[in-house]
Amino acid sequence: VELQFAEDASGAREDELLVEMKFHIPSGPDEDADVAGQWQKRLIAAAGIERKSGNEYCVFPDELINFMAPRGRYTVEMCENSFRMKGKYDYTVKYSSVSRMFLLERPENAFSFVISLTDPIQQGQVRHKHLVINIETRDEEIEVNLSREAIRENPRYRDILEPTMTGRLPDSVAKIFKAFTGKKVFVSGSFTSAHETKSVKCHLGTNQGLLYPLAKALFYIHKPATYIRYEDVDQIEFLRLISTSSTQTSRNFDMQVTVRPVSGEREQTYTFTGIDKKDYPPLFNFLHHRKVKIKDFKLAKAEAEGGANRASVQEVLKQGGADDEGSSEDEDFNSDDEGSGSSSDESDVSLVSEDGAPGTGTGSGDEGEDDEAGSGGEDDGERKKRKRKERAESATSEGDKKEKKEKKQKKEMKEKKEKKKPLRDPKAPKPPITAYRFFSDDKRKEIKEKDGNNELSIGEINSLIGTAWKEVSEDDRKRYDDMNAEDIKRFEKEMESYKPEEGSGYGPDGTLIAAQKAKAREKAERAKAKKEAKEEKDRLRRAKNAPKKDPNFPKAALSAYQLYRREKTPEIKDANPDIDFGELSKKIGANWKELNDQGREKYEEMAKEDKRRFIAEVQAYEPAEGYNAEGILKSKAKDEDESKKKKKSKKMVDPDRPKKPANAYQLFCRDRRVELKDENLAMVELSKRLGSEWKELSADDKAKYDKALEEAKEVYKKEMAEYLKNNPAAAAEKPKVKKEKATKAKKEKMEVDGEAKGDDDDDEEEEEEDGSGSDSGSGSDSDSGSGSGSGSGSGSGSDSDSGSGSNDSEVSSDENDDDSDNDDDDDGDEKPSKKAKKK
Repeated sequence: VELQFAEDASGAREDELLVEMKFHIPSGPDEDADVAGQWQKRLIAAAGIERKSGNEYCVFPDELINFMAPRGRYTVEMCENSFRMKGKYDYTVKYSSVSRMFLLERPENAFSFVISLTDPIQQGQVRHKHLVINIETRDEEIEVNLSREAIRENPRYRDILEPTMTGRLPDSVAKIFKAFTGKKVFVSGSFTSAHETKSVKCHLGTNQGLLYPLAKALFYIHKPATYIRYEDVDQIEFLRLISTSSTQTSRNFDMQVTVRPVSGEREQTYTFTGIDKKDYPPLFNFLHHRKVKIKDFKLAKAEAEGGANRASVQEVLKQGGADDEGSSEDEDFNSDDEGSGSSSDESDVSLVSEDGAPGTGTGSGDEGEDDEAGSGGEDDGERKKRKRKERAESATSEGDKKEKKEKKQKKEMKEKKEKKKPLRDPKAPKPPITAYRFFSDDKRKEIKEKDGNNELSIGEINSLIGTAWKEVSEDDRKRYDDMNAEDIKRFEKEMESYKPEEGSGYGPDGTLIAAQKAKAREKAERAKAKKEAKEEKDRLRRAKNAPKKDPNFPKAALSAYQLYRREKTPEIKDANPDIDFGELSKKIGANWKELNDQGREKYEEMAKEDKRRFIAEVQAYEPAEGYNAEGILKSKAKDEDESKKKKKSKKMVDPDRPKKPANAYQLFCRDRRVELKDENLAMVELSKRLGSEWKELSADDKAKYDKALEEAKEVYKKEMAEYLKNNPAAAAEKPKVKKEKATKAKKEKMEVDGEAKGDDDDDEEEEEEDGSGSDSGSGSDSDSGSGSGSGSGSGSGSDSDSGSGSNDSEVSSDENDDDSDNDDDDDGDEKPSKKAKKK
């Protein structure tokens, strides 16, 4: 029983604070009595608190989600006001302490779901402010223990939750957390790296991770998970990016982020190292469009524009154009790179709660220093000579420089003249004034007369005019509309007599022809880019939303227990309206366990019928385009892998096929398990006890089970013969035995036969001892029993209460070897015993 105490949120707390207590309640003399439950009820009544356990609305088992921070396997239980993490350590996180959540796409067909907390959880000496969960991208069904009426009545759950959440697992997890916490989930934005991913690989300190450039922040996951807002960034510097030597090349570069000091603290520096050089242009353009200050902007811009062309970079270096204090806000740099899209289409632009100080990370250190630093063994004279030689090699001729400079100046002068020329001919008639413009002129004069001290700004005046225009009466509005109509007539009359001068560059409507062309060209380019972006977006959406499983593929057959659960669930819920999800499952499982063979027979027949239906539908199924014969979505990598390994699909077993009989040891276990049921032994203890009892069983007692086995074999032979007679296709199948395995068994048999020639009597005695089951029969007996059966060597198979001797997989693997095995038993040609093999 666990007690959790509320923490003082005011900040006035002691050095040591009690947050939880756990009690172990030993069982009393009456084993059936729930001592822990009774103790808990007394404690709840005395303290006046509510019981929290058992109110789980949804459960994520540790097989579905993988925690990276804090590292470990945790089962997550979603409750009304908090969620619990159960694993090596147990944590309870209130929804009110969740500040924001992120669903970030990883390169390896997975997602990282990040939960940021205002109150970090502590594991040992490490405090985790961000919970990082890795989730595979696959389809999964998740049960939510809420009715449709309860979901519809709660505005937080409406339009998000369903009683059964289907689809991609990362999306379902994000929707469930969003509904219960009431906080937004932000996804990867418009940034795209050179490798078509939403992140770049890099190192923070010695740990490798992924850096996500989002709309308003940089997020590095996961060790340590670090969240840096752009508004807190003082500057970003790219290191090891440019080499002054034309012979030196580098495949990677570093990015150093300096964060402004917060509340008197020292500024922090984060150095992200080992970033692929191909990711530099999209990363630079993205940060530039987010108006982040970039150190040595001219140099960084030249590298982003030039790429492999080093001449522009070397020219900037020679002219001393590296501006240390340059900011990306002061430059008019436009890039067509896809990675620098608008932030309006990203989900993380509407951050609700802002983080405090950035997450802890490594300091700057010496790892971010430029590679151009001279070595310790090189003196100043040699270094100067080397640098002069490098500048001479990289510099172009003075004549070429002068020619380029003149061309650039001419081009700039031409552009300035075109820019200075007005877009409309000054001699052309003035365009008509709108009704709002007439009203604005009158209202502005009135406002300025009242505001004698000129205290109002232009923006405030315009705001007052706009408000007044909305409240103007219809009569006054009609007066201004009439004034606008009169001015339109004046403009049309003057335009009839207007003719632009020849060579002026203006068209018949009085506007600049070059501007018209540029405007039309810009409009066409904008429309083309919009169309291409829409097509690409539609293509990605279709590929993203394509189901991994063909919706038309036949639904899988249900087991007998699933059919029983489906039938009994409504009855139990009607009788117990307040029963929770866990108690419901336990009750149905207990009822199924107590059901006898006659009670289960109905559901076994229903399961067989459903399996026949499934097999027939699969045989008639025709795969849709893009899906394989099993209804699974094809991918290039998967198809190549399948062609290499030549994986074979699982063979479906006919439910009408007779099942192999259980061996002597399994029959013994079945009888003894019923007798030992009242002792309530653990699974391992029961297995050991059955194995030891089988060893000590007398030959006469074992003969009884051998006789039952022979009778069951005879029945199985008859049923199998009848089945093969009615199913020619099954009779035509050939047994599939591996050649190497058969050869090995044959060699062993020959060696044993050769050694046994001189001592036939001893070998026969040893074989008789082995065949009578002298070997240990210990093993798991919950669902399957294992041990040495008389006359049949060691055997394994299902040993459930239903009395089945083997499961379907055993039938499919040994279905064609039954007759040969039985013939061997009749002839007395048993397999070599363990003692004979050793000999």
